[in-house]
Amino acid sequence: MSSREPTDHGPEFWTEVATEYQADHASVILYLFNEPFITDWDNSADFTQWVAKVGTIGDTTNVAASWHAYSDQSVHTLCPTQYNNYSTSQTCADGATTAMNYGIPGVLAAGYPVVVGEIGIGLYTQALGPCATQAGQLTAWLESLLAWLDGQGQGYNAWDWNTEAPPILLTSLDGTPSPYFGVTYKAHLAGL
Repeated sequence: MSSREPTDHGPEFWTEVATEYQADHASVILYLFNEPFITDWDNSADFTQWVAKVGTIGDTTNVAASWHAYSDQSVHTLCPTQYNNYSTSQTCADGATTAMNYGIPGVLAAGYPVVVGEIGIGLYTQALGPCATQAGQLTAWLESLLAWLDGQGQGYNAWDWNTEAPPILLTSLDGTPSPYFGVTYKAHLAGL
C-alpha cells in the first residue's frame, strides 16, 4: 500500500487480507485502524455512537470494538495526571465508571465484543511521577479496570512493551516490570 490515505487502497487491501485468512476464524484478528480520526464524532474515544455507526457497514458478524484506555485520559478516567499536575483533588473512577464514561457498556449490550488494544497508566518515570497517594490511585484504577474487563469476558493488551516510550511497562528488556504500571499489570495477570 502506498503512503496515500487509507481510503485510496483500503478496500482492496482488506479484501486481499480477508481472502487470504478467511478460513482461519479462531486465531486471526484484523485490526483495521489504530486510533482513527472520525470527523463526525466529537471525541473518537467516545463509543456512545459506535453501535449506530458500525450498523451502517452491513454485515457486522465478527466485528469487535477496540478501545484504548490510559489513566491520563482524565476526561474519562477522572485520574490525577501530568495534564492536571497530578492534582490531589482528582480521584480516579473505578473500572465500571471508566467504561461507562467511554460508552463501552452500550457496545457490550449490543452484543459486540470489546478488546482494549492499549491500556496503561501514565507514570513515565519514578522521578517525574506523582506522590505515593496519586500513584496508589492510578494503580488502583488500572486494577479496577482490568478486573471489570475480566468480569465482562473482554480482552486487553498492555502498551507498550519497551523501555523507552511511555507508558513504561518494562524497566529492562529481560521483562523486569516497571514500578506502578508494570508491577500492577504483572500481578493482575499472575492472579488470573
